Amino acid sequence: MLITARSALVRPLIAAALAWWLGAVQQAAGFSAENGARPSQVFWDPSVKAFAVLETGTREITWISTKGERRAPHKPWGESESTRLAFSADGLRMARVNRWYPQLIVATQGGASATLPLADAPIQAAFTPDGKRVVVACDAPGPEPRLVCIVDLASPKTERIPIPNSSGLRGVAVDPKGLWAFAAHLVPKSNLPSTQFEQGWVFTNAISRIPLRGQGPVATLSLDTRTRGYANPEGVAVDPLGRFLYVAHAGADVVSVIDLDRFHPLADAAAAGGAGAPSHEFVVARIPVGAHPQGIAASPDGRHVAVANRLDDTVSILSVEQNAVVKTVSLTPALPAPSHRGERLFYSGKLSLNGQFSCASCHPDGHTDGLNWDLPKHDLPGRGGTPQVSADRFLNTKSLYGTAGTDPYGWLGTSADLEDRVAGTLRGLFAYEPPADELAALRAYLEPLDYPRDLPARVMPDAAGVRRGAMLFLELGCAKCHAGERFTDQRPHALDGNRGLELDTPSLRRVSETGPWWHDGSARSLAELFEPPAGNASGSFLRPAHGGAGRLNPDQRRDLVEFLRSL
Repeated sequence: MLITARSALVRPLIAAALAWWLGAVQQAAGFSAENGARPSQVFWDPSVKAFAVLETGTREITWISTKGERRAPHKPWGESESTRLAFSADGLRMARVNRWYPQLIVATQGGASATLPLADAPIQAAFTPDGKRVVVACDAPGPEPRLVCIVDLASPKTERIPIPNSSGLRGVAVDPKGLWAFAAHLVPKSNLPSTQFEQGWVFTNAISRIPLRGQGPVATLSLDTRTRGYANPEGVAVDPLGRFLYVAHAGADVVSVIDLDRFHPLADAAAAGGAGAPSHEFVVARIPVGAHPQGIAASPDGRHVAVANRLDDTVSILSVEQNAVVKTVSLTPALPAPSHRGERLFYSGKLSLNGQFSCASCHPDGHTDGLNWDLPKHDLPGRGGTPQVSADRFLNTKSLYGTAGTDPYGWLGTSADLEDRVAGTLRGLFAYEPPADELAALRAYLEPLDYPRDLPARVMPDAAGVRRGAMLFLELGCAKCHAGERFTDQRPHALDGNRGLELDTPSLRRVSETGPWWHDGSARSLAELFEPPAGNASGSFLRPAHGGAGRLNPDQRRDLVEFLRSL
């Protein structure tokens, strides 16, 4: 075990592991608990026979028994909200991922650690029962399928398994026999015209079964019903006895209970090319829990499941026998601030028609899914104005980080302020009429939303190239449109090749984090932004010359990219 039997009497397993992992018991610098507890992960701690709840808001760990008894908190949690941990069954290893770093860090009992490369945007990790492999869900934005990476710690080799037609890949778990991994994600319908949104064109919420021993292809089944969606499945846990799979729907405030004896034959049929089965054939219960359930874990005896409800600062204790919540434990008595209410609305699927999706479905964690959507036909100002319906192409999802002060909003620049933008989206796409207080709460959440503080530092090994790129940026006239501290003149422009459609100038702050680039996502790297126009292959917009940047030689384009990476 990670700690000795004697020390287990003194310190719980999770606290000892984290203190050992971080090197010291510490609190995050500059941290304020004003946003509440924000419980994001939950583990079973065998040393005290209780659930350990990791609170990214208070930077505390709270232990809660299966009866809902709360223990005194400990404070070793110095990580950011983007960090996710996983523990091996024997406690000898711990894995760490952060969505902003394409790597997996695995530490052992003796203090040794290894950093292994991964696909971009690792979201969640889980060990196989023998502790020899780590399964990681990776949710890099863009049109490519999301990946589940299976890392063999002895080799170390990584197998990358694509999840077809996926976005919003979040939770991942492994069954007790180590045969299958289960991943929760969305199935985006971004290739369909927006006139079909009432028929469920936007998203399907799904669970995929991934083989860990070469038993065939990935199988995906919908978690929705014909008349109701269960938005944003995130947390995934498997009953230690192998009977049930639990999925926490962050946008529906519900936990789906899946009977694995029913699920596996249906998944086998789907993997063989058959039609997907309706969810009522394998989902045996839908259990209401708190707001934005994210972390989920089962007790070793298979009798209880704990759910960390991130946006109402509670933990739900579920009885497996009753398929019901038997205890709700409050982690903080603080009332939510207006921005907190706006965040709950942002992540709630209850605003969309039949609960299909939430704002976070296209803007995970407030960022971007990197997909193109047929939104211009619904790009209507929320409080009057002239509808813009001339665009007949799909446009890429913008990140919402750092949007305050970059008005007008939307690719077409039709919204003068954030409330107008939100109102138009909710009316046109969600089929929801937002009251004034909800618009104000959403604005209060979006205005301060910015890039997380744990983003990778801007590494500039080629300082001379950055300086040369800055000069090119000025000489080419880039600063005329990308002006000021936010690098936008806040005006739409008609660009070459897009048939006169005027598009709003995007900010270049942290532009290296906002790929794929260009208004149709056709540039898969910053370098592609400045390549000479290559025609209209694949039906995308013609890429503009970008003020003559397409005539630069390769060295000059490289310098310009180095400058952009420094912003």
